Amino acid sequence: MTRAELCLTYGQLFRRVQQLASDIKRHIPAGQRVLLIYPAGLEFICAFYACVLADVVAVPLPLPKADDKMQRLAHVIRDCAPAAILSQTATLDQVRALLPDPMQATVVATDIAFECEQTIVSPCNADLEVAFLQYTSGSTGNPKGVIVGHDNLLANLKQIERAFGHTRDSSGVIWLPHYHDMGLIGGILQPLFVGFPVTLFSPISFVQRPLRWLQAIHKYRSTTSGGPNFAYDLCLAKADSAKSLGLDLSSWAVAFIGAEPVKADTLDTFAAAFSDAGFRRSAFVPCYGLAEATLLVASANRERPAEIIESTDARISRTQRFALTAKDRLVSSGVAAEGTDVRIARIDSDDLSEDGEVGEIVVRSPSVSSGYWNRRTDAPHGGHPLSIRTGDLGFLLDYQLFVTGRLVDLIVIRGRNIFPEDIEATAEQAEQRLAHECAVAFCVEGDSGEEVVLVQEISARTLRSVDLRETRELVSHLVLQHHGVCLSDFVPVKTGSLARTSSGKISRSATRQLYMARKLQPLTTSKLD
Repeated sequence: MTRAELCLTYGQLFRRVQQLASDIKRHIPAGQRVLLIYPAGLEFICAFYACVLADVVAVPLPLPKADDKMQRLAHVIRDCAPAAILSQTATLDQVRALLPDPMQATVVATDIAFECEQTIVSPCNADLEVAFLQYTSGSTGNPKGVIVGHDNLLANLKQIERAFGHTRDSSGVIWLPHYHDMGLIGGILQPLFVGFPVTLFSPISFVQRPLRWLQAIHKYRSTTSGGPNFAYDLCLAKADSAKSLGLDLSSWAVAFIGAEPVKADTLDTFAAAFSDAGFRRSAFVPCYGLAEATLLVASANRERPAEIIESTDARISRTQRFALTAKDRLVSSGVAAEGTDVRIARIDSDDLSEDGEVGEIVVRSPSVSSGYWNRRTDAPHGGHPLSIRTGDLGFLLDYQLFVTGRLVDLIVIRGRNIFPEDIEATAEQAEQRLAHECAVAFCVEGDSGEEVVLVQEISARTLRSVDLRETRELVSHLVLQHHGVCLSDFVPVKTGSLARTSSGKISRSATRQLYMARKLQPLTTSKLD
């Protein structure tokens, strides 16, 4: 799978974790936060479990590579005040160079052999509530740390085990990022919780060669694996090349798919393309979750497979404030996980919606977090499940959950959360003459999935001094560089064109509706052709 395959038994993992936990416990008081900044690999897994065993709070983070990521790291450090940062020798200098203040935290490489005598570390302190912090993407420089308690984590791991039918006879293949909830909880912690083997490789390896994923499932006879919708699409793009690989995917019993809207066409096309390799369409397990609920909220299962309906289905009410995006077919995310209550609340009220009526998804579950680090909610904690209004839109039909969009303006591209403020700020930085102009970013559904649109107000005075073609190219380049997404459309409009609320605030959702209805009047579009 990679140039250097490493294998670790559960026994070897336990001994390595004991060794590292013993050293952590000597130097870091219980309850302190510890940042884990590692590339994909076994060293991160050892460090994470060592933190849990040593009663310190793990904070998994990606290795920053761009200026905006360094700002994010700086904010996380200010927010959670870590006692130490753990990494490995190969990245130690890089991590130290990223610190805004080298004196803020001690940086330690955990792959260096310890000279101290190892002591047996007892299991984690039951009185310590927080297991780890899962930081959201956040708006510019302001990510929030979701508090994942030990009770939240154990409850969700049990829910995933039962929903997916995992047993000790299962076998996993995971390429998802280890610092995100799906990769960490679903891909690393779930196999260890249940007790089945898992093969891990990096997201970069997958993106470079998507068929590596399917080859790994073939090689290791994996029964459970998955990812966002785009991962299956990437494999479909290489379907012709896959025919010569002699793949056998007949062992793949649970092909979970989530983290972004699930497309019925992807399910159909993937199943058809790889049916000769033994893949069964019934293996697909669409699911829905969020970090604030630890991970899983709802999923299909063997007893209740995902339902696919036409968007014109008469059971779907279209009288509500937020209409559905026009789609040919809608794929359900299954039913609520065991012990979880999913309801739909009407927008701007706590009243519950009727079956088929779109509203805000509300989740009540023992997996729901008590809040964000330094921003805890006042909800009771201790035996009573918490509830959360997710900011996602959807509806229920016969207990099946259909996720239709987002009440909040969060942009989700290929499973990544991107705040529109980030893209708008990048546009402002690209052209200083736009600094006092207003812009909104939002996503629309295009032929290849979710796409990003930026609508930029430009005053008559500014218009006389800027070249719209150059501005579009520069903004598009910087958005791609800083956020890793391409703008599908850059729409310059005259000042005052953006939709606003009664209080004068810009409304992204209303501006998106104007764009979809072709009611925006772009400035001199011929200059952009």
